[in-house]
Amino acid sequence: MQWSISIISIIAAALFTPLVHAVDTRAQASLRIVFSGETASIVIVNPSTLERTLEHPGNQSVLSFAIFDERFNLVAPVGIGKADAPAQKINLKPQQVFRYSVSPCVHEQRKLFFCYISGTAWYGYPIEKGIRYRVVAVYRAGGPDSMGVASDEILFQF
Repeated sequence: MQWSISIISIIAAALFTPLVHAVDTRAQASLRIVFSGETASIVIVNPSTLERTLEHPGNQSVLSFAIFDERFNLVAPVGIGKADAPAQKINLKPQQVFRYSVSPCVHEQRKLFFCYISGTAWYGYPIEKGIRYRVVAVYRAGGPDSMGVASDEILFQF
């Protein structure tokens, strides 16, 4: 009887275990966006009592944005080109803050904002002056296979 319960447990575990295992790193970092003129900074804080080694926000598939216009339409990012950024890590002591500047970039004589690297491509957002936007940043502290932590939604206008 005990043997059959073990087999049933193994089969159930195999059936209900996700094929892709995402590491939950949400407790490893908190995130917010701050503006200084046309440059946004991603502020990452280690909220724990332990030192953490986290993915650098400039790494591939670690940082992304969702931007909405004043009618709450999702703004589509513009592909700038292929990218292959070297992987970097950041070490944060307990309560330490790390700031990552997300400066505007230029593509085909067009200024783009919130430029970031997805898997293998570089993207930016066409932001028009005088229009109010909302932005949310998502940061995956443990890399592409980890759960992301999102910033609060921020309202901005250039």
